[in-house]
Amino acid sequence: MAGVRVLSQSMAPLFTPGMILIAAPDHPIAAGDAAYVHLTSGEHLVATVAEARGGGWMLAFTSGTKPPRFVAADDVEGMDRIVWVKLPGSSSR
Repeated sequence: MAGVRVLSQSMAPLFTPGMILIAAPDHPIAAGDAAYVHLTSGEHLVATVAEARGGGWMLAFTSGTKPPRFVAADDVEGMDRIVWVKLPGSSSR
């Protein structure tokens, strides 16, 4: 599992800057799941998996500031499902 700190507004209001997301690589991902996506280019992003398409995935961003984006399977190094969220300022206990 990996912890990811949200830096941008692209997934607001679902995820906002300062939140910590826990991403699990061993959980299967289906349409509608939030995912932490690692691209072979080195880019990392948090998006909703809108649908699997032949040869890749269509990703959506809830804020409306970014259009949906298709990523080819060859461009994806890994895709981890978001399984837990820590709100800014909340205790970890």
